[in-house]
Amino acid sequence: NSNNNNNTNKNSNNRSRNNSNRSRNKKAIKTKTTTNKTHSNSRAGWKKSTGRTATASSKAAKARDSAGFTPPWTRPEVRQPQKKRPPLTRMTVTYLQVLGTGHPDNPPSVYLFSDNSRYLINCGEGTQRFCMEHKIRLRRMNRMLFTRASWDVMGGLPGMLLTIGSCFDERVHLHGPPSLQAMLGATKSFVSRETTNFVTHSVGEPGDPATPVDDGVARFIPVPLLETDHDATLPTNVSTVVSYVCRFAPGPGKFDPKKAKALGVPTGPLFGRLQKGTTVTLANGTVVRPDEVMAPSEPAPLIFVVDCPRKSFVHPIVTHPTLQASCPEHDGKPLVVVHMTASEALEDHRYQDWMATFPAGTQHIIVNAQSSPARIVYMAAATNQCLLHAVSDKIFPLAYQSLEPTSTLSGLPGEVTMGEPLLRYTLFPGKHRGFNNTECLSPLDPEVVVRSLLDDEPEFAAACQAVQRDTLCYDSSSSNDDQQGTGLPFEPTAATAATATATSTTASSTGTGSLGGSDPEVVFLGTGSAIPSKYRNVTSMLVTMKHASALPGGDGRVGLLLDAGEGTYGQLFRHLGPQALDDHLQSLAVVIISHMHADHHLGLVRILLERERAVAAAAAAATASRTGDPAPVPPLLVIGPVTLDGWLTAYSESEPLSYRFVDAETLVDAEQARAHPAVLELGERCGINEVLTVPVIHCARAFGVVLTHASGWRLVFSGDTRPCPALVQAGKGATAVIHEATFEDELLDEAVMKRHSTTSEAVSSSLAMGAQLVLLTHFSQRYPKVPVFEEPSEQQEGQQQQEGQQASTGSPARIAIAFDLMRVRFTQPETVASLTPALKLVFAQAYASQQQTPAEAALTPDVV
Repeated sequence: NSNNNNNTNKNSNNRSRNNSNRSRNKKAIKTKTTTNKTHSNSRAGWKKSTGRTATASSKAAKARDSAGFTPPWTRPEVRQPQKKRPPLTRMTVTYLQVLGTGHPDNPPSVYLFSDNSRYLINCGEGTQRFCMEHKIRLRRMNRMLFTRASWDVMGGLPGMLLTIGSCFDERVHLHGPPSLQAMLGATKSFVSRETTNFVTHSVGEPGDPATPVDDGVARFIPVPLLETDHDATLPTNVSTVVSYVCRFAPGPGKFDPKKAKALGVPTGPLFGRLQKGTTVTLANGTVVRPDEVMAPSEPAPLIFVVDCPRKSFVHPIVTHPTLQASCPEHDGKPLVVVHMTASEALEDHRYQDWMATFPAGTQHIIVNAQSSPARIVYMAAATNQCLLHAVSDKIFPLAYQSLEPTSTLSGLPGEVTMGEPLLRYTLFPGKHRGFNNTECLSPLDPEVVVRSLLDDEPEFAAACQAVQRDTLCYDSSSSNDDQQGTGLPFEPTAATAATATATSTTASSTGTGSLGGSDPEVVFLGTGSAIPSKYRNVTSMLVTMKHASALPGGDGRVGLLLDAGEGTYGQLFRHLGPQALDDHLQSLAVVIISHMHADHHLGLVRILLERERAVAAAAAAATASRTGDPAPVPPLLVIGPVTLDGWLTAYSESEPLSYRFVDAETLVDAEQARAHPAVLELGERCGINEVLTVPVIHCARAFGVVLTHASGWRLVFSGDTRPCPALVQAGKGATAVIHEATFEDELLDEAVMKRHSTTSEAVSSSLAMGAQLVLLTHFSQRYPKVPVFEEPSEQQEGQQQQEGQQASTGSPARIAIAFDLMRVRFTQPETVASLTPALKLVFAQAYASQQQTPAEAALTPDVV
C-alpha cells in the first residue's frame, strides 16, 4: 500500500507539472500571437506613411516593446542544441566531386561525400560561395585536409570556419602541414574561438612516419613531400606539399531475403536490422549474423589525391613508396587518382611513366587551370550581369569567361579525364560507379538570358534604349575588351546616338568634364556584407584614374582598392580578364582597409601575393627580351587599423608578404596627413594628395576615409558605420560618396544594434556632404538581388544638399544601388539616374517580394 500511495503521489505531481507547463505554453502562444499582430499592424501603418522614415520605425519598435516583444538580437547568446549525429555506419552512397580547378575565383579543391561524413580537400578563397550556390552541403563536413600551407588553397578557411561555427554546433578537424596551426593562430584577431569549434592536426614533416586519419568511415594516409630543388631563401613549409591516400570503409553487400527466411527470420523489422549489420536473435533462441544473409561486401575503393604544383616535386612523388600502385599496404588497386598537377609536371616523362604503372581501369582526373577553360562558376551573379549588361554595356560589362583551355595535354597514359567544376565520380554503389557530368556548368550565353527576359517583359527593350541615350558616350578601357559589346537582341537607334553626343557635350560644359583629366572611375568588386552569396561577393571597390605614372603600354590608369574581402582577386580576374590583370596589379598604388571584420580584408593576402608574382614575372620577361632592367616597383602600400599589420606580420611567417604598412590612426589629423610621407608618395603615383581617415561608429579601430585628388575631385568611403557626424563634416564638398546601406529603414533597431546604416540614413549622410553622386553598397544578404530602397523626396533632397553646401554646379545628386562588377565614372553621375526603370523590369520579382508582410517575409530565412 505504501508503494501504491507513493506512486499515486508521483503521478499527481507529474500531472500538476504537466498542467502547469501547458498553461505556460498557452500563455506563450497567446503572447506570440499578440506580438505578431502588433508587428503586422505597425508595418501596415508604416506602409501608409509618405516615406520609410526612422520615426515610423521607432513607432513600430515601441509598439512591439509595449506588447512584450523581445527582439532576438537582444536576447542572450545561447547556442541551440543540435540533433545528435547518427552513429557511423557503412555507406550506401559515396562519391568524389571536383569543386575547383585552379582558376583565380575557383581554387583547386575536391569534395568527398558519404552518408555520414563529408570531407573537403583544400579550401581556397571563394570555396564557401561556390558551395552555397551549388548546394554543396557544409553540414557534417567534419574534416578538411590541406595539401599546402599556402593561401591559394587555404584562403577560404577562416571564412568557412566562421560560417560553420555560426550555423552548426560541430567540431571541425583540420589536417595539413605543420604551419597550418600557426596560420590559424594568426587569425585570432578576427576569428573568435568562442564562435568556432575546430582542432588542428599536423601531418608531420617529410620523412616522418605517416599517421593515418581514421574516423570509421574513411581512412586517410598523408604523404608530406619536400621538393628536391628547394630554394633556401624560402621557408620550408612553402616548399612542402602533402598528398593523400584515401580508403573508404567497405560497402555493404546486398541483402538476400531468401537466405534470411531459410534461417527462420520473419519478414519485418528483423530484416532491417540485419541489413544495417546488426546480429539478431529469433524467438526460438537462434542467432543470425548479418554475414549469413548478406552477399560479400563490395571492396573498399582506394583514392589518390596528388598535389604537384611545380616540376621540382616530380621526383619525390614518383619515388615515394606510399604513392605506388603496388604498395602492399593499400590492399587493392587504386580506383581514382586526382592529379592537382601543373602542366609542366604532367609533361615530364618521369611523371607520365609513374602514371603508366597504375593498373588498367584506374581513372586519372586532371585538375589544373591550364587544362580547363575559365568558365563562369558563379552562375546566378553572371546571369544577373547579362541582364544588367543589356541595360548598359558600359556600366555593366560582361564577366570574363573562356570556353577553351590555355593548353592541351596529349599523350598521357591511362584513362584520363580533364576535371571541371562539379564533375562527379560515384564510388558506391558499384552498379552506378563511374563519371556523372550532369551537374557540370555550361557556358553562359548572354543573348539567351536577355531573350528570356524579353519574353516576360516586352517593354524591357524600350527601357534599355532609354538608358543607352545616357551611356553611349560613356567610354572606359578598364575592363576586359575582348568580349565586350551590347549583347542585345536590339541595337541603338541613330536618334539615341545623337542624344548621347549631346549629353557628352553638356557634361563638358557643366564643368564636370573629366575632372582635370584624371577621369576617375569606381568598379564594385563586392557589394554584400557578412558572407558571400549567390549574387553578391563581400565588400571591395577598385578606384582607377588616369595618371602619367601608369605602366607603359597599359591603359594609362593607376588604381587603389577600398577594402578587399574574400574573393577580391577572383572578381578582378572576371572584370579585367587575364591579359590586363597583371598590369593592373602592378599599377595598384594603395589598399585601404576600413576595419578588421573578415568580410573586409580576407582577400588582401591574395592581392599581395599575386601582385608580387606579377612584378616578378614582368621583371623576368624584361630580362628575357633584353629590353633592359624594368623600372623598380615598390612594395604595395597598405593603410588600415594597426591590428591588420599584426595579422599580416603573423601570416608572413607562413608565406612571405611584401608590403609597407601605415596605421590609419596616423592619418586622422588633416595637417599631419597632408605631410605624411605615404600621402606625398601617393600624390606622385596617382595624384591623391590628401588621405584623411575618420574614426566611425562601428567597432574598435573602424575608419571611414576621404580621398582628395590634385584635380579637385573628392571621394568619401564610409566603411561600416552608423550615421557619423564627423565623417559628414570631413566629407563636405564630396564629388562622390560610397556609403554602406546594410539594412532597410524598417530594420532600424537591428541597424543600431549592429552599428550599421539604413538606406535612408546612408542617403541623408551623403547628401549632407553635398555629394553629386551617391553609391550605396554593403547590403545585407537578406536582400539577395536588390535592397529595399526608396529615393528621398525632392524637398528632402534639396534641404539636405543645401545643408551640405553642394558644389556650384547646382545639379541634383544622383543616387545608385551598386551591383557586383558595376562600373561608374564620376564625370557622368547623370547616367545612373536613367537605370531605375530598366532595373525594376530586370528585378520585377525581387521588387514584388519587398511588399510582403513580416509574416510572409519570415518564411524566407535570413542567411545573415
